Amino acid sequence: MTTATVTANAVQRRLAGKGRDWRVERAAMVAADLTSHGWLLGSLPAGYRKVTEMKRNLGASVDVGHIVLSDGLAAVSVFIEPLAAKPSLGPLGLSRQGAVNVYTRKLDSYLVTVVGEVPAESVKLIANTLEYRRPQ
Repeated sequence: MTTATVTANAVQRRLAGKGRDWRVERAAMVAADLTSHGWLLGSLPAGYRKVTEMKRNLGASVDVGHIVLSDGLAAVSVFIEPLAAKPSLGPLGLSRQGAVNVYTRKLDSYLVTVVGEVPAESVKLIANTLEYRRPQ
């Protein structure tokens, strides 16, 4: 049997530090009732239900609403952030990064982003079924 020496360079991650638009956010979060703030989800794709909802602080001066949906296998995140907090907008509509589909749209004075390893039509449907009704 032949033995070989393995150096640290031989086992380094090939993609370390090369992520295009990805970043890790350590965001403080607190449970929230986004429905009481005017956010309503209409018909969801078959089998999906709301798992949790919260507000997260992503380092900006405003909180971002976050709703998590699941069908028991896949999870979908819905992010709701004030447009005023965004210095520039990324692309609206459907995009894809690997197996993750993302759908972004403006709704009133907010930016809604739906993200998940689910079919593109699912993220689009979820984003388009979300409604905002200003609280009285």
